[in-house]
Amino acid sequence: MELFILPIILTIAGSYFLFHNLNMIQNEDKLIQYLESNPKGRMWVHRYGIEKTLDLTKKAFLPLGIMAAIIMLGFGIFTLIQVL
Repeated sequence: MELFILPIILTIAGSYFLFHNLNMIQNEDKLIQYLESNPKGRMWVHRYGIEKTLDLTKKAFLPLGIMAAIIMLGFGIFTLIQVL
């Protein structure tokens, strides 16, 4: 049972983060709302302005988050297959 905990958590977290990041990349209104309501997002908006922050987020941060989510998802599924 203990062998299944980490792969299940990685699979669920990877799926959630992948869905969340893809949703943010597709819907700019949600991304703007997220940047204005999140404390870290507000810091970036305050420092660079909303346009530069949107550009950085779309070109760098969201693709990195998508790659991290895919790695988490892949590692979780791979480990589940190995355990079974």
